[in-house]
Amino acid sequence: QSEIEIILKNQELAAAEEEIRANLRKLEDVNDELENKNKGLIQAYEKLEESETKYHTLFNNANDTIFLMKGERFIECNKRTYDMFGVKREEIINHTPFDFSPDTQPDGRDSREKALEKIEQAVKDIPQFFEWKHNKLNGELFDAVIGLNAVKLKNEKYLLAIVKDITELKQKHKEIINAVIEAEENERNRIAQDIHDGVSPILSAIKLFLQAMMNTRDEELLKQLV
Repeated sequence: QSEIEIILKNQELAAAEEEIRANLRKLEDVNDELENKNKGLIQAYEKLEESETKYHTLFNNANDTIFLMKGERFIECNKRTYDMFGVKREEIINHTPFDFSPDTQPDGRDSREKALEKIEQAVKDIPQFFEWKHNKLNGELFDAVIGLNAVKLKNEKYLLAIVKDITELKQKHKEIINAVIEAEENERNRIAQDIHDGVSPILSAIKLFLQAMMNTRDEELLKQLV
């Protein structure tokens, strides 16, 4: 009876040992799977970190001001903003575009009213591109062109505003127009002078010729003049 019990116990132990080995194999498979997932997560994190680095580099080193807006208020901006508007970060975050605008725009419209209209259109996924008169924190005015588009982040709608200072460009444009006007005026004066110097003597000669014809009574002379 004892020998039979020993044999049965050994069989049970062998079965338990086999089960343990099977579980160990499963654990090894799970461990391998976890290691592969861990590698994948590490790679994904590295790619995310690389993307974030690229994003921050592009965002902060852009030549134009970039705003992220929630409704009508600025919630994020890049470093170029500080130079363009002459502000520190805390002086512009949570403010609105019309806080940095004169009371009215060059077309005579109220800045706040016009800005809210543009924001409303952008929220409706209608991209906006327009010129705007802004002012720095010290009140100095400058001309800008603005692109305003809606973007979705974490299922929430935001506005992305890109502001480009075109004051220098408009000044050069004005200089070109003035140069063209001056060139046209000089050309008109030159043509007038040419007419005076070239055509006037001819007209005077014709006038004298006609007067001579009208005043002469010599038939032979008239025939020669004609």
